[in-house]
Amino acid sequence: MQLHSLTREKILVLVGKTIFDRGVQYAQNGQVVDLLVDPSGGISTLVEGNDTCEVAISEENQQLEFHCDCPYEEICKH
Repeated sequence: MQLHSLTREKILVLVGKTIFDRGVQYAQNGQVVDLLVDPSGGISTLVEGNDTCEVAISEENQQLEFHCDCPYEEICKH
């Protein structure tokens, strides 16, 4: 999957309803700050919660790469 083809529906399938709904709540509450879209195709942001998490999404060899510095091991709500 490529970053430019990512839609709400594809994200929902990728992360599941619970994680998706939590992420939407963070966005609606204004907790997603400093969103940066890199012209080369990456996205990075800070998400404020109990702690502030640094989140990045990039594309490597036509595969999406997700990084968050929270302790959750899978794709997280941030």
